[in-house]
Amino acid sequence: MPFACALCRIEKKTVQGLRGHVRTIHQMKWDDYTRQHGKPVETAATEKPPSDPVKKPVMEAPDREREGKLDGVGTITPRPFDDRRIRAAIPEYVNILTDQVRWEIVRLLDSEPMDAELISSMLYRRHVTERPLSRQAVEKHLRQLAKIGVVMKKKGVTREQYGGLVSLMEREGIMRSKNQPVTLYDVVPEAIEAVLRSLTLKNYNVNVELKPKVERVRDDYEEYIKGFHRVRVLNGEDTGRIFRLRGDSIRIGRADSMNEAAYDPQRDIVLSSGYVAVSRVSKPHARLLSDNSGEWFIEHSEGANGTFLGHKSLEKNVREKLTADSVIDLAEPSSEGSARLVFLAPETPTS
Repeated sequence: MPFACALCRIEKKTVQGLRGHVRTIHQMKWDDYTRQHGKPVETAATEKPPSDPVKKPVMEAPDREREGKLDGVGTITPRPFDDRRIRAAIPEYVNILTDQVRWEIVRLLDSEPMDAELISSMLYRRHVTERPLSRQAVEKHLRQLAKIGVVMKKKGVTREQYGGLVSLMEREGIMRSKNQPVTLYDVVPEAIEAVLRSLTLKNYNVNVELKPKVERVRDDYEEYIKGFHRVRVLNGEDTGRIFRLRGDSIRIGRADSMNEAAYDPQRDIVLSSGYVAVSRVSKPHARLLSDNSGEWFIEHSEGANGTFLGHKSLEKNVREKLTADSVIDLAEPSSEGSARLVFLAPETPTS
């Protein structure tokens, strides 16, 4: 055995022996003490309190309603628009919306849900871009629009939605690989209408440099929305709120958080909960209906307090034709919690 290794073993044993000797001396002293004075009695003061289990820091769950996640794209806000968010970050909000490509993406998605590939082709065909954008470039624009709550990613794709996408691409002469996965994007309900309601200059302290951009966004959106049939709320907490009419059968009623699956926030007119005289939208107070000619009608449905067109009380399930600026009252106009709406027809652009 090398001399150095033997020395190390001797040194190790020596240290272990010393430690054992010290422990023995301490034990002997303790035994002598207990023989003379007795073993000390433990009291509540000398007892160690039971150690509390280590509490892990509580992490707040992210508020999906406020900031949500759009997998692979960005942030979404699929809830009704909150005007305070716009007032708090109007420079960023307006800068995002003033981009021509993004504004055209909003208009495309407002017509029907699309995927990034179709959005790219449509932008090129409408001469918005000089060449088709890559999927990554389109998704970058979608992230910005999702960040301010205008665009969202649809959860899953139904057979009907996929068929509509394929039909649209065939009409536009766009080829698509059959095995390519489909991810559809859509406009958040009431997003465009909320832009009009929120971008009112008197609501903000807008600096001189930003004012022209705000006016441009507001004017573009206002001109676009005028091309649709729509309903505006005239009283209560939703005053000024605009609902575009989509589809051929639209429910009208008060919000019903317990039965959200019973109605479609993209199509139906869902009023705030403060309109207590209006029945919940899951059992609609009234309905708006459209026929093949493009005419619109209203009929009373389940509302216990009645529906009025002008001053005429409507019978249940009996259609009454709507004309431009027709006034609709859900419940007696003088009753608390009633809602008054006005029907607006599309406006032809002035040359």
